[in-house]
Amino acid sequence: MPERDFERWILSLAWLPAQPDQAIAARLRTLAAQHDSDAVLALAQQAGILPGEIGTPTLRRHLAVRHGIAIALRSYVRPAIAVPVHLFAASGEQRADPTIGWGKAQGTTLHLSMLEGTHYSIMDAPHVAQLGTALADAIDAATGAMADCPELSYAPRIALQFGRRGVSPVFCVPGAGASITAFTDVIQALDADIPIYGMQPRGLCGTMTPHIDVPSAARAYIRSMREVCPSGPYRLMGHSFGGWVVTEMARQLTAAGERVSALVVLDSRAPVEASQPPRHYGQVEILVRLVGLFEQKLDGSLRLGEADFAPLDHEARLALLLARLVEAKLMPSGTRITAIRGIVRAFGTNLNTRYVPEQQYDGPLHLAIATGPSPAAMGRAEPDELLAGWRRHAPQASVWNSEGNHMTLLSRPYVHSLGDWLSPLMKESQC
Repeated sequence: MPERDFERWILSLAWLPAQPDQAIAARLRTLAAQHDSDAVLALAQQAGILPGEIGTPTLRRHLAVRHGIAIALRSYVRPAIAVPVHLFAASGEQRADPTIGWGKAQGTTLHLSMLEGTHYSIMDAPHVAQLGTALADAIDAATGAMADCPELSYAPRIALQFGRRGVSPVFCVPGAGASITAFTDVIQALDADIPIYGMQPRGLCGTMTPHIDVPSAARAYIRSMREVCPSGPYRLMGHSFGGWVVTEMARQLTAAGERVSALVVLDSRAPVEASQPPRHYGQVEILVRLVGLFEQKLDGSLRLGEADFAPLDHEARLALLLARLVEAKLMPSGTRITAIRGIVRAFGTNLNTRYVPEQQYDGPLHLAIATGPSPAAMGRAEPDELLAGWRRHAPQASVWNSEGNHMTLLSRPYVHSLGDWLSPLMKESQC
């Protein structure tokens, strides 16, 4: 944790066993201003603010964990949840809102049980017995009841072009927060004999939960793909985040003994290395990056940035973004807030997803790299660096440089050259 954060934690956290008097607080501020975190911790222990029996390294780790939890809570937005939520809340906390905000979560059925004790003591004797009874009652009441869970009926595959019977289909996966309609112009640039299916990502509708990792999305798409094409050869194409998904699909298929005749990745970042530290994006960062993608598609500005989103609550941020998208004609007038809520949630989930392939993919991988301008905030790698990153996971990766930017390479006029490049890769094969 940065040095300047220690004083804030020591002076403000409600879980501390004691709060400092004014003299101690003044000394803590002085030490914190000097960035002397060891002295801050030592004084806090001497004053009884922090437990004296815990060593400094352990305290540092504990405070760092608390710091991480606070960051996560600041950026967490309660989504709609299809299954009922059972909240067991402590009556001893004297909260103005006994549901602790869960009652405001849209689309959530909440069952509230108030228990004796505080936030911590409900987990200890004698209150834990009451908690156990309440949990058992909730489980018994739910036994045998099937929740209305839309994920159980999720069907991602949508026919985009019927093509000719017997020709191996192409299965397309769009980027983070994007719909299969992103491939509309690409389809028109390909042979009309090719059956083309799009895999609509889960969660875009605003009611289902997005896939939280690449392998689970790949498994869902493979199951759906096998319904129309039980065996290979398979042809796969993915844009942006979808490039990760089709790469994982190809890896899983070849591991199962199937053949992949074409694996096409359109302007996707290389999978991360296992040693690379995780990068978490908060809600405002997610919106700013999403705005950047819309602006690339628009080839103009939406006049939205961090300063516009930061003061607003989550729903107001979504309303502002939707209004600007409608104004720019990127979304039709009358679009409901549910639509943008699903896009933002799916995009944020994908953006915060790490993909570290379990094994290399040994087949050919055809990578298209957009050479058009990209906002600096998007953090794009140079083409040579991008290809090198892909070859660490797919040694046979080859590259083609596309006109247009990350978004417009899929649209006219640049899609025509993309179609010319794709055509020989999508040569006819039998399903």
